[in-house]
Amino acid sequence: RFYLTEPGFHSLRDRAHTTHRASWQSVLQKLRALQQDPPPAPAQKRRAQNEVGIAIAEAALAYKIEGDKRYLDAAIKYLDAAVSYDIWGYANNQPNVDLAAGHLLYGMGWGYDLLYHDLSETERARYREKISKQARLLFDYYKPKPGRSYSYSQNHVFIPMAGLGVAAYALYDEVTDAPEWAKLARAIYDRVLATYSPDGYYYEGFEYWIFSTPWLVHY
Repeated sequence: RFYLTEPGFHSLRDRAHTTHRASWQSVLQKLRALQQDPPPAPAQKRRAQNEVGIAIAEAALAYKIEGDKRYLDAAIKYLDAAVSYDIWGYANNQPNVDLAAGHLLYGMGWGYDLLYHDLSETERARYREKISKQARLLFDYYKPKPGRSYSYSQNHVFIPMAGLGVAAYALYDEVTDAPEWAKLARAIYDRVLATYSPDGYYYEGFEYWIFSTPWLVHY
């Protein structure tokens, strides 16, 4: 409804099956959601929940381009896994407000929007409720308050904010406080981009450049 409209899908499908076919086939062969089942709750292994968020986004887009129900079923399986995690992230370290929360809000927001017309009313309500719950926890943690400061160049700030922004736009017309989530993400990202090195350098090194900087593009 928001990130891609039907004309946009037509264009992507054409490219995926003609000019960009080789690249797209490479993507389909590596889809996380078709290679293994999502980790069961509480999924506390390092970065396990991050992978669930990315898998949702991949499978949802694959379904909208290919129309193969395998991809829809895989996306729903991973969406259900994300809902089953009571805590997003690590129970003993910044639960619900750190990297996993950003990944899962991104994946669920992206998946919810792409699959909106392919989901039942019950599924939409269930996913919308979970997205809203987690987005509010993240928003309340990051909203401005006396003494609150932000490390704008830190991926532990801009990854959660990317997820919050993506989820906010996906639910913008359905959840009354979603515009407030969007405003906060936009305000913080204004400074994230202002503090990011103009030559692309990332101060935590090459490995974290690979992990972190794509989120600037996601947002």
